[in-house]
Amino acid sequence: MDRNIRFAHFGLGRMGVIITRYAIDKGGELVAAFDHNAARIGRDAGEVAALAPLGIPVHAPEAAEAVLAATKPDICTISTKGTLAEMKDILTVCARAG
Repeated sequence: MDRNIRFAHFGLGRMGVIITRYAIDKGGELVAAFDHNAARIGRDAGEVAALAPLGIPVHAPEAAEAVLAATKPDICTISTKGTLAEMKDILTVCARAG
């Protein structure tokens, strides 16, 4: 691939921050971020991940379909707690986005 992998990340808790920072450190380009925690929604994803501001706001998961359509990430990374049944909506919206 001649460019960085563009990714969207779901869940910016402890593990999500580690995954996001690692992906960016390895050359990934964060294009969208989602979290259900109201204290994180609207904040800059870089600041949530203890990085410099990235200009990427954290969105509520309910906005994922529209945000993924607009940002067109190559992949989605997910670090939420729960069973597959509980993650069904996130997995479905990621699959629909391609």
